[in-house]
Amino acid sequence: MKKHLHLVAAAAAMLATIGTGAWAQSAGSILVHGGITSITPQVTSGDLSTPSFAGSKVDVGGSTQVSGGVTYFVTDRISVGMLLALPFEHDVSGAGVLAGVGKLGR
Repeated sequence: MKKHLHLVAAAAAMLATIGTGAWAQSAGSILVHGGITSITPQVTSGDLSTPSFAGSKVDVGGSTQVSGGVTYFVTDRISVGMLLALPFEHDVSGAGVLAGVGKLGR
């Protein structure tokens, strides 16, 4: 059943793209776009340096925000863009011997 659902979704996505031509931009065009951006650090810290306890580590949490941008086409082949997003905030929490401390900062 699950495989069948994936096949139906893939077929629907392919059908949605059929018949769409190239969307070429010309000089003077302005393109505005928006979406959601997620930053999820995939890091593990080593032991913190002295004077911390041996085995002291930290973890950094992810953040998701609204983002977008504006692009101006100077010529048919050259554009200037500005990326826009709300500020990202990440929680920093203790790991290793600091795991019981919880959130260390933002």
